[in-house]
Amino acid sequence: MALNRPVPTDFWINPKVNEEYSSDDKLLYIYLITNEHLQQLGIYKISKKIIAIELNMDFKRLEKAFDNLENKFKVIKYSDKTNEIAILDYYSFGILKGGKPVENCFDNLGKKVSDFNLLKEMYLYSKSIIDEREIYSKIMTKLESQLRSLKMLDDEEEKKEEKRQDNYMQPMYDENPF
Repeated sequence: MALNRPVPTDFWINPKVNEEYSSDDKLLYIYLITNEHLQQLGIYKISKKIIAIELNMDFKRLEKAFDNLENKFKVIKYSDKTNEIAILDYYSFGILKGGKPVENCFDNLGKKVSDFNLLKEMYLYSKSIIDEREIYSKIMTKLESQLRSLKMLDDEEEKKEEKRQDNYMQPMYDENPF
């Protein structure tokens, strides 16, 4: 049975998307949030070669779209070293409800993510965009705990990173549309 992935319909009327995203940027972003490799964590392993094949897109166009989404729009981070991708704004629309299965996704992250810098980017980005629902509080607590245990986060560094948040694009979606 196929999984269903939430795609906020306001993606198509978002002024930033309409005015600044190229067709390739839109296609890649929608692919990244809906493909079968996507994990509930919002970080998953996938090579750019697989993406190019599944999108039937030449590598030069794919690289340009990746560069735009990562450096211009700041909605993804990709690790060439581990072939992992983090969808930075995933928690703003990808987790519709909580429960034990969702919470369990955030246990033992060291076994699920190879590049812990992606985990840190997700945590720092998500701090500024998610709402106060209980599930998000639990997720953020688990992420923070994991990062601290990996010695990737301390109070001083966190304060510096909070200042850096101003450079991130505001979330594409003001609230969960579902």
